[in-house]
Amino acid sequence: MCLEIENVTIIRGDQCTAKGISARFHPGKLYAILGPNGTGKSSLLKALFGEVPIASGRILQDGQPLMSRRLGHWRHSIGYMPQGTELDASLTVLEVVLLGQMDALHMHVSDEQMYKALRLMQRVGIADLAHRDIQSLSGGQRQLALFCQVLLRDPQVLLLDEPVSALDMHHQLSLLNQVYRETRDRNLITIAVLHDLSLAAQFADEVLLLGDGVIQASGIPKAVFDPEVIGRLYDVQVELLHDKAGAPVIRPVRPHYVDQGVLL
Repeated sequence: MCLEIENVTIIRGDQCTAKGISARFHPGKLYAILGPNGTGKSSLLKALFGEVPIASGRILQDGQPLMSRRLGHWRHSIGYMPQGTELDASLTVLEVVLLGQMDALHMHVSDEQMYKALRLMQRVGIADLAHRDIQSLSGGQRQLALFCQVLLRDPQVLLLDEPVSALDMHHQLSLLNQVYRETRDRNLITIAVLHDLSLAAQFADEVLLLGDGVIQASGIPKAVFDPEVIGRLYDVQVELLHDKAGAPVIRPVRPHYVDQGVLL
């Protein structure tokens, strides 16, 4: 499978959130979409899911364009995890995960469906939470449960909108490790909107850096994370460091002020 964006423009209200964006995504790779707030990251992800219409251009899956009249067929191969998913119902974690097969569920959950859900939870590390109320879990545990729910659909494409933005460091790493592992093991096309550039550098095979609705830079993190480009885009001074594995680490530099409050 190949997922392509060809010269896509997205207009929401009176604002153009994406302008002539083109990109190609391949199986077995994790792509991170990065950029300041309001630069069209979530709009682009929603367009890939068919939730936001495009004003011009094309989105193609194996050469076949996204069409509104075939939206159900298009989404059949996509697992979409939106940001800020609320879970108000009192359900067990296992029940939440099983909702990933809602189309296949009837009045009775088969043993095969149950075992499949439990095996997946075991793989992700939350099998011991199966009978806990989803409302009793931490934010990180809920995100892992929702990730299992998406995976239970056996998608070929994963779209994750800020999956770790509300998590602490431990759960950020835990979830992104699982995302990376499943992308490799299942040969998925995974596209995630992220805010933390250093996390993206550790996990993403390629990054798309958006600004003002256009791609400012794209490619492997080492090639894209130029301090001048990052500083201009985010309007902040940064230092480029490297971790022990050689991955880029972006460190914002605190502005310095004199006593009179004048920026130096």
